[in-house]
Amino acid sequence: MAFGISDLTDLMSKAGVTRLYAKHLQRNNNSKQQFYISRGDWSALQMLPMGEVRYCSPGPDDSNSTSHQRGNFKADLDFSWINEQARQFIAPKAQLILYPKYPEIRLGSLIQGAEWSPAQLLMQQQEGRILFLGIHPDQRIIAFMAAHNSEMALEYIATALNMSDGVLTELILPAIGDNRISLLRELNRIHNSGWIASKSLKKDGSIVDCNAPQCIGFTLEAELGIPRNPKAEPDYLGWEVKAHTVTSFTRQQTRKAISLFTPEPDGGFYKEHGLLGFLQKYGYPDVSGILDRINFGGVHRANQSVDNRKHGGVVTTLVITGYDRPTDRFTDLSSCGLNLMGENGTVLAFWSYAKLLTRWQKKHKNAVYVPGMKQTTPLAFHYGDIVRLGISTDIKLFFRAVADGHILYDPGHKVVNNSTNPTTKARSQFRIASRDVGVLYQKFDAVSVVDGSILS
Repeated sequence: MAFGISDLTDLMSKAGVTRLYAKHLQRNNNSKQQFYISRGDWSALQMLPMGEVRYCSPGPDDSNSTSHQRGNFKADLDFSWINEQARQFIAPKAQLILYPKYPEIRLGSLIQGAEWSPAQLLMQQQEGRILFLGIHPDQRIIAFMAAHNSEMALEYIATALNMSDGVLTELILPAIGDNRISLLRELNRIHNSGWIASKSLKKDGSIVDCNAPQCIGFTLEAELGIPRNPKAEPDYLGWEVKAHTVTSFTRQQTRKAISLFTPEPDGGFYKEHGLLGFLQKYGYPDVSGILDRINFGGVHRANQSVDNRKHGGVVTTLVITGYDRPTDRFTDLSSCGLNLMGENGTVLAFWSYAKLLTRWQKKHKNAVYVPGMKQTTPLAFHYGDIVRLGISTDIKLFFRAVADGHILYDPGHKVVNNSTNPTTKARSQFRIASRDVGVLYQKFDAVSVVDGSILS
């Protein structure tokens, strides 16, 4: 019995898949050579869920080269094969391999350890096979392989708009529809709701009043059904949702800063001694006079010192290593990252390339920036009818924006009851001015939530 594209989309939908991608395999795409899924950029990282990225130094055969020339990054995948009978088989060794020098991304070890896989198709040197990758909301990848002469492959090749080597093409699942349209539809409903009382949604589904600086975001997220403190993943239908305060819906691009994300350091004194040890050594007494409280803050731009000595703190500087802005190249991935440096050269905190890559690509692959006007009595927000959509980012755009001074490190760490019962709160916040957000994306448009039209 023939098994076509509609059968596959039905199979994937019943398996819980919400996004489906296809890769047209060339003759040299086989399990021995690994599968290229992105060549020349990091676009595939925005599509595929993955584990923590880790740096892999050169092996013994790379002894004549430097680590940044041959070293790569890897990330484990929660990957399963599915057959026409809807049975799923885990491929426990599956992984992404990232080669930043070129750059390119490959899939590897898709057969090793699997109870079943389309091994014969994977090992063929036959052009025209199609690899389908379904993305489940719980961050699993469910894969299906179509033979080059199957009805499914022939149907896909006849109708696909883009089959260039190394590119993943998205297929719209009928049961899901276009996520961009669904997002704009919800934002239009929220805009038409007028003033919305400040609130937030708890993990247990209950709504509570909100009276904090972040309430403009919490209120919008509550309207979208997003609870506070979600996982480090996009907020809604694959989109990161960012609300920001404006005085007029016609003036969104202001100097006002928008929080991007809050990754904790994975190196330096902070990592070795914890937040409490960091604050007790490098923090300073609360400037507003709250007793027994220690803070650490200051707006840090790349290579510009922040002097907190007047408060009893230290001088700190945000320094980029392993990336050269004039050539826009990564020069040493083994040490690449952001460093918070002390006066004597001590690394107070370090965010590695791998840590930033993992968090940035997961959180900001697509983002929507929603303006909101604020009413203080009672606290309420009215969200605008024009939003800005940022589509397709990569880690180099992030480093470039830090080097150019667009992205700021603006921490808000504190410990209360320091001498009696210390309670810490971490906030390793990176921010950007509303007017500069467009530098982070390959495509950035102002869009009407009413009819979806692009205004700029």
